[in-house]
Amino acid sequence: MKCASCGGELPKGAGFCFQCGAKQPGYRFPKKLAIGAAAFLLAVGGACVVGALLMGNHKYVAYLKDGGVNQADLEHQRKKTVKYSGDYGEKDNNPDAYVKVEYSGDGKYIFYPTEVTRESDTVYPEYCLNMQKVGKEDDPIKLDNSVWRYYVLEQDKVLYIKSGNNTLYINDKKGNKEKIASHVEDYHIDKDEKNIVWIESEDGVYAIYQQDLALKREKKALATNVSFYDISENLKQIAVVEEDTLYVIKNFDDKKKIASNVSGIVSNSEQTGSICYIKVPDRVLTGADIVEDDCLESDANIQEPYYDSYIVQRAEKNEFTGRYERVESFDQDAYDQAWEQYEAKENRNEMREGLKELEFGAYMKELYCFRNGKEELVEEFYAERVYDYGTEAKKDGVFAFNRYRMEEVPQIKMSEIESFSDLADLYIQNLNNVKETCIYTEEEVITLAENLEYAVALEPEKKIGYGLKAETSEKEATRTYTLMSFQIGEGSDGLCKTVAEDMDSIQMFIDGKIYYLADVNESAGELYCNEEHIDSNVFVGSLENVKDGVAYAVDYDSNKGRATLKFYNGKEDRTIADDVYAYHVFDEKNIAVLVDYSLDRKEGDLKYYSGKDKLLEIDENVTAIFGGTVFYY
Repeated sequence: MKCASCGGELPKGAGFCFQCGAKQPGYRFPKKLAIGAAAFLLAVGGACVVGALLMGNHKYVAYLKDGGVNQADLEHQRKKTVKYSGDYGEKDNNPDAYVKVEYSGDGKYIFYPTEVTRESDTVYPEYCLNMQKVGKEDDPIKLDNSVWRYYVLEQDKVLYIKSGNNTLYINDKKGNKEKIASHVEDYHIDKDEKNIVWIESEDGVYAIYQQDLALKREKKALATNVSFYDISENLKQIAVVEEDTLYVIKNFDDKKKIASNVSGIVSNSEQTGSICYIKVPDRVLTGADIVEDDCLESDANIQEPYYDSYIVQRAEKNEFTGRYERVESFDQDAYDQAWEQYEAKENRNEMREGLKELEFGAYMKELYCFRNGKEELVEEFYAERVYDYGTEAKKDGVFAFNRYRMEEVPQIKMSEIESFSDLADLYIQNLNNVKETCIYTEEEVITLAENLEYAVALEPEKKIGYGLKAETSEKEATRTYTLMSFQIGEGSDGLCKTVAEDMDSIQMFIDGKIYYLADVNESAGELYCNEEHIDSNVFVGSLENVKDGVAYAVDYDSNKGRATLKFYNGKEDRTIADDVYAYHVFDEKNIAVLVDYSLDRKEGDLKYYSGKDKLLEIDENVTAIFGGTVFYY
């Protein structure tokens, strides 16, 4: 597919453009991969699916055994484990990362899949979605089949999308379903679960609709023929671009026009009511503007070479008479050299004509912000959004972006280029040489002292941000990253502090703490939190965060698929269990682990850590834990 903003080529289904950063219709930017092209730096080694509940006295863990969904009550150890009716269905008996088990908010109902299938050319598997009272082994209520996504509402209703026409339904605990819409690409629900907003896609045309979840009123078309959109977290403010016009929709009222000639949305803050967006200005930057014609004067003296002009007379000794005679000869080398010079001149003449028509509009972008009912220019030479890993900055309207110091861009000499592609390559190189990173806070624009390729995390409330500075070694064909921190807000001087050099993998960012790995070798490295060293030989992607700290795995054995599980509470680390294949952490004293796992039999022992040294037995011959972290390397 191609980006609707800059035309750059993208993999099918991409949620954003890796070149200009523009969000693609019908897809939300994934929060856990919010640093765009640097997603490979983030931990994605563990596959996590929902399927565990810690609520009051309800500590349930769902797991796969004997081809079906089972459950144990961790709070009440003496209770018998439950096997819910129905065959899980997936051939390899290994839960797909997109297939989940969920519980209702009060812990009374379980929602689980059976008859799971996956086509080779699809991203999401399909399954039959079932609902049952927790602990009951009778036949469940089969809500629907061919489901590929679902969401459990607080009132024991469930939203789900069926494959085929991507039909969105709502179903109650009695199995009564009502159709909401078809051709649904995505949906969003407000915090109170009173409203739903969804995006429909049909024949390449995107439209956004809203309806109350009680379905007492008709659905409302908020926007049609949408190119870009951004929906705030609680649905109170929706920004859309139809063709090239930006609109804002507040509280599901009729849309109001903000601006024209808009080519993308950068941020949409429900909290501040601001919307930042990109415009392509009327002025046009042409090739003639960026090229210094240092060959014009010399080209005026270059004429088309004629054959006769290179016939020369010279004296040559006659080998019979011994006398010198005047003879004519052709200077082929001089003739060829003259033709090369002439052809180069003609090529430059063609380029001179073409430079007037060659536009570089993609690099001439302006960043605007609409707030308090007014549109204001933030940056005249906007480059791109620097995507961040956190979510708080989006609420506050704070984000990082790059801009060009255009006054420092040197002109390219005509003598340095032979084609338009040479010109484009040199110009992009010159632009990158004068690129700088800025933080927009709605109060001011802070220019950072370092150019950051990715803004890993921004926390305006804590007045701190983190970013990655990239350095490429052409000689060694390697790229290294330095993790840096900087201040946000009033009094920020833009200075960046080195947190870690040769940083390999960001694992987690939460509550102002950034966990990362350095010196990674064979998928394991040194774990740090901010600048404090936590542990060694920590497996990539093994971190699981809870309120009291973070769990992680060390000393991973790839032959057995096992590791040692540890827990760090902010002060010290301790060992939870050895020979762990998968795990799910409720809190520091409630952890389910799958140990002594056989990769051949695909079975292990499910045990429970309750804060004491000895693990409690739950079940044996268990295939996998729903909602846990499992190793895939």
